[in-house]
Amino acid sequence: MIVDKSLPKFDLPVEFMAGDEFFGDILTYYSKFPCKIKSFLFVLCKEGSIRGTINQHVYTIRAGDLVTLIPGTFIQIHELDKNIRLIFAGFSSGFIEGNVQITQLDLHPVIWEHPVLHLTDETTCFYNDFFTLLINGGRTEDITFNPDALKGILQFTLAQISAAYKKQFHTEAYKLNRSNEILTKFLRLLHEHYHKEHSVSFYADKVGITFQHFCKTIKQSTGKTPSEIINNILIMDAKSYLKSTSFSVKEIAVALGFQNTSFFSKFFKHHTAMTPQEYRGK
Repeated sequence: MIVDKSLPKFDLPVEFMAGDEFFGDILTYYSKFPCKIKSFLFVLCKEGSIRGTINQHVYTIRAGDLVTLIPGTFIQIHELDKNIRLIFAGFSSGFIEGNVQITQLDLHPVIWEHPVLHLTDETTCFYNDFFTLLINGGRTEDITFNPDALKGILQFTLAQISAAYKKQFHTEAYKLNRSNEILTKFLRLLHEHYHKEHSVSFYADKVGITFQHFCKTIKQSTGKTPSEIINNILIMDAKSYLKSTSFSVKEIAVALGFQNTSFFSKFFKHHTAMTPQEYRGK
């Protein structure tokens, strides 16, 4: 049986969407388990706070924080301020796939590691006004977001995000650092292959360095071993499958590159202290 290895996925129902009503059931749904985002989302926190996990790190997002969620990002909300106010703009996977290759995006590894930027008051006002303009445009009958217009909006948004990251993280210097170059390649490869390849040696070979050098560099750069990073993303995806799909445990095991269901179940229990079936029924 062929399984769509990209599932589960959470996408926008249309090519482009902007709004300021990011509340209720949607945010509650994201609190139940790690959710794998398929769309490209830019979210600005205007008031209140959210505490949650993005990929493998816990963040407390407050007013003035801009969150960039690239396709393939895992999110889970842990605490939600009742006064939270968010405004967002996003592009669907279908639109993104035809207009930008995420794995070739220069800032992909930096955004993956640092999805939250704290903005100055002036820059916060800019993004708030920009997203509000897009919201109002979508509500105006005489304004149509055709494909060319959406491409322009996407390019403009990415250019502004890129400038913000380059200013805050000095990405040119980041790229010149050999350790960061190795980490960048690893994260790119992991994004593409984790559902098929779990071996650290596979990624070391692809990066083109010795196994020992690879492990030492990743540990020094992230504080985690390559195995921990690989296992963490597998567990997040497994949890998302178990809670958001009706796939059997066997199907999920195959989708994540485990040819043996028993081994997948042992792997899952080792990292979560419960079997896949117990987690699904929790």
